[in-house]
Amino acid sequence: MSVEIEARLARIEAQLDELNRKLEKLGKLLSYLEEMERDGTLPLMLKSIEILSHSFDGLADTKNLRILAMLLSAVEGIAKIDPSLVTMFADSLGSCIAKTQRPEVMRQLKNPPEIGGIFGILKLLGDPDVKKLLGLFYIYAKLLGSCLPKEMEPKLEHLEKLYEARLRMLEQQKQG
Repeated sequence: MSVEIEARLARIEAQLDELNRKLEKLGKLLSYLEEMERDGTLPLMLKSIEILSHSFDGLADTKNLRILAMLLSAVEGIAKIDPSLVTMFADSLGSCIAKTQRPEVMRQLKNPPEIGGIFGILKLLGDPDVKKLLGLFYIYAKLLGSCLPKEMEPKLEHLEKLYEARLRMLEQQKQG
């Protein structure tokens, strides 16, 4: 066999190896997406991206990226408990975002009322919507608190590394 043919075969073999590596990565990605679709995380993530894409500048802010990553991580954990909770959460989030478009809500967000110290807080605790939200916070706090020592710390460390890597990448993109 000629040297030229051997060189071409070697290049083809290298290209096939590279293609095989990419197909393996793609297979892993597809498996992960299928799992996210089964547990309800994928639709919520897509809805979140759709909502956030309307304000791309806000999405590019590193604080918002952290919030989105934490939100998606929390949703993934909730989906493992009960996938229907993810749907309820997505519907609630969509409803809240739609309500923020109302003029009276926009005025309140731009000029939030003063609470007025401890008595103002106590007065707010009488609001049924505030009570519902505090109840949910309590449930999530209890659930996460009970899991934190043994199950959450490695995940939190992993997420922290992911956030830091993403932030470095964003900073490099801004500089480049």
